[in-house]
Amino acid sequence: MNTKKAVMAVSMVSALLGLASQVQAGPVIQQLTLGSEGAFANTQISTKGSVDFQTTFSTLVLNGNTLVSGSLFTGEKMAVDVLEVFLFKLNATQGEVARYDFTETLAFDWTQPGQGAEQWSFGPQTLSAGTWALQVNGYVEGAKHGASFAGQLQSSNPVSEPESLALSLLALGAMAGLSRRQKKA
Repeated sequence: MNTKKAVMAVSMVSALLGLASQVQAGPVIQQLTLGSEGAFANTQISTKGSVDFQTTFSTLVLNGNTLVSGSLFTGEKMAVDVLEVFLFKLNATQGEVARYDFTETLAFDWTQPGQGAEQWSFGPQTLSAGTWALQVNGYVEGAKHGASFAGQLQSSNPVSEPESLALSLLALGAMAGLSRRQKKA
């Protein structure tokens, strides 16, 4: 009876070791979708020890040139070290700008022990028509209290240069017409 248990235990251990040998170290990669009004968040970053992560949010579809700005925040009691945040165009044509990076505006010194907040900002920048995605790459510093980030993308259609010039000329013409009427009266 003890021999059977020992054989079963050895079999289970060897099966587990076989599975463990197939696990590869690398970033935890997640594909998420942008929420309504450009909101995005990842509250599901692994918290079991230190781990790299890569989160891609899709899809931001722009029908024309669009002015886009955005921000990303980590909580102050988080151990999330965001390394880079950027928007990239899917199926970009040759010579077209296909990547725009966010800028870190609030940083935490991760060489010091503890937890801290980070903030990243973007834009405003005019993005060309097409399909865009947002990617966040970083590192979780062995968080015990959860690891997450959240952000928002805002967009508006800018008035292009020819349209701005036409509006300015129309306004000047209206002002000149009013001025003439006042002089005649």
